[in-house]
Parts: sequence; structure tokens; C-alpha cells
Amino acid sequence: MVRIEPFAGATFGATVTGADLERLSGDEWEEIEAAFAEHALLLFPGQQAMGARRDGEDGLIRFAARFGEVQNDLPITNIDAETGETMKLDEYGIQILRGNEDWVSAALGSSGRLGL
Repeated sequence: MVRIEPFAGATFGATVTGADLERLSGDEWEEIEAAFAEHALLLFPGQQAMGARRDGEDGLIRFAARFGEVQNDLPITNIDAETGETMKLDEYGIQILRGNEDWVSAALGSSGRLGL
């Protein structure tokens, strides 16, 4: 049974529990979709990391695709597309990549589970 609890003291966001994101029924998906429309940000604690293979045959891509088209073709590289040279650590593109690394690491934690 899906449970949706709005964040206490916040203007948006909710925690969703009681759902296995890889095996959602139609009714469970409708509840999650409605919660997203109402709260704009949903956290799913206790979910196993579902992988992010580019072939689309994994749980994360299937779940994300329920919200709309998945853009899964962005290059993640430290090579400058114009010059072919390795970017320096203080360049904007590298700072963005490093910031995303930190966020994902913090969100997943050492267990590989999303734990926000």
C-alpha cells in the first residue's frame, strides 16, 4: 500500500513509502503520479539502486519514463568538445560534474540505497 506523507513545515515535497518502484500496479502509479502533481518533489526511501544502463532495460529508466521522455544521452566527460583537451578542475563543466557526483554520493550513501 502506497503511503504519501507531505514534508513537515515545507511548501512542497513528500515522502512515498510502501511501493516497489520496479513492480508498481496501475493504481499505485496513479497515486504516485497524483502525488507528484501535488507535491512536485517525491522521495522514495528504502529503494534499491535500480541501475542506469543506457539500453532502457532497467528499473530506473522504466520508472523515469513513466513521467515522460527520458533524456539519457548527455555526455559525461572531462574532454572539451571544441578543443579535445582535458578540462582543468576549475572549469565550469568539471565543477558541475563534481557537484553532481557529490549529490549522488550523498543521496545513495555507502549502502547504494537512496537515503534522503
